[in-house]
Amino acid sequence: MEKSELKSFGPIGEANINFGDITLLIATQASGKSILLQLIKLIIDRYNIQSVLKQNNYEWGNKTENFLDLFFVESMSSVWKPDTKIIFDKKEYFIKSFFTKQGVRESSRTEKLFYISAQRVVTMSQGWPKAFRTFDIGDPFVLKQFGESIRVLMEKETMNGDSADNNVFPKQNRIKEPIRKILDENIFHGAKVESDNTSLKRRFLLRVGESKLPFMTWSAGQKEFMPLFHNERNKVELNDSKKCGGSLFIDQCLLNQKLYPNDNRWDYAIDYNGEVFFFEVHKASSGEVSTVLKKFQWLKDWLAQKAPEINALKAKSKTPYYWVQSNGFHILPNSSCERAVREKGLKPISKLVLK
Repeated sequence: MEKSELKSFGPIGEANINFGDITLLIATQASGKSILLQLIKLIIDRYNIQSVLKQNNYEWGNKTENFLDLFFVESMSSVWKPDTKIIFDKKEYFIKSFFTKQGVRESSRTEKLFYISAQRVVTMSQGWPKAFRTFDIGDPFVLKQFGESIRVLMEKETMNGDSADNNVFPKQNRIKEPIRKILDENIFHGAKVESDNTSLKRRFLLRVGESKLPFMTWSAGQKEFMPLFHNERNKVELNDSKKCGGSLFIDQCLLNQKLYPNDNRWDYAIDYNGEVFFFEVHKASSGEVSTVLKKFQWLKDWLAQKAPEINALKAKSKTPYYWVQSNGFHILPNSSCERAVREKGLKPISKLVLK
């Protein structure tokens, strides 16, 4: 595919696209990027799409509007208008072009383009990819097929439930080492994705240190949750990971927004069992007490003035503020340093354990 011309297709008024080895589509929200990509999928894999739909008991009765609704999304047949014009590589496509003709070779029914859906997170159900037939009838075809493809792949991978190797990522000989390294450094930060075959239903788990996090925990807030365990994952222990609602790397978030660049900012907040706990991972020595207390005062001022919603959620069942000592427990119990810290409402500990 080298060139395409579109006119009056969905939200796209007119477009001329020259394809290269890598083609980037840059446009505002709801301008038609996803619809265009789905159209490309439809053109390349039109016979495969019909076969898959029929195998899963979908029927459209040779009505173009029904077929478009099944492929794009329910009530989206209107993307193809009376004046729509679609040309790919000098060949014009009409709505009837997408219906199976007699004598189509079996090779034409083979999928040629693998489409990674933007809504891929919803292809997971309780930690495992959903089957094609379990999706709602109004969901996009590309979403259903993506989920089904991943489900089939993972079932082949985990066919032997007694296998000692349940690693999904990182996995030797699966992804080239430089790419694995990039994924690990930017997404997983040393955590491992595993297939859990010990229960009655298979599922993905994220192993962070000794903790195993179910899919609903890490998929909903992984960007916020994972930085917490980037360098300090051995400093936090969650007794029940299902109770974790997410976390906030306060220092990094404010730094990214170029806020308070010269202040002693606080490190972390974590939501556990409906309460928010705040902790600073900092080296422990008598010379660092004043620094940590300055950070603590900054946190309280920031919560009161800039983040009252978070402040209202701070833990009441136990101490909400902690100094987690990063290089050993050097603030001795009952010492003047410890008393000074505790009098301010900050508890020095070697590890934060939430039960």
